[in-house]
Amino acid sequence: MDSGRYQWRVVGMLWGIAFFNDADRQAVFAVFPLLEKELRLTPVQLGLLGSSFALMYGLGAPLAGAVVDRVRRVSAILWGLYVWSLVCVATAASRTFGQLLAFRAAEGLGEALNPGEYSYPAMVQSGDGSLHITYTWRRQKIKYVNWPLAKIP
Repeated sequence: MDSGRYQWRVVGMLWGIAFFNDADRQAVFAVFPLLEKELRLTPVQLGLLGSSFALMYGLGAPLAGAVVDRVRRVSAILWGLYVWSLVCVATAASRTFGQLLAFRAAEGLGEALNPGEYSYPAMVQSGDGSLHITYTWRRQKIKYVNWPLAKIP
């Protein structure tokens, strides 16, 4: 097989994985009304479900970065996909709030192990109109930019 075609197939595969990964990450919010009704969840429990992923992702990233930097990238991606798939199946099979919370948190921890995650930028707009951006530079340093949108003509 032509190496150029192979490389584009790998890019396509990784794009597909990233697409379904991000869709899966956000899907829980679309079913909040159903979860609230079916499992009789309180607003606090829904908040815990929504934030458990991000909390575990944030706490697990430094440890995950140390682990992922010591193994082959292909191995890290494949094992991450295996574990992610199992956690997704377990999440779908959850019948209680505790199970759903545990698997949602496990999903966040699992995504922290994804070697590509460290270069995604994060943006948030504050109340004063400034855009705050964080990103990594060559997966070695975390950079921060504060962009005051109101001052741009």
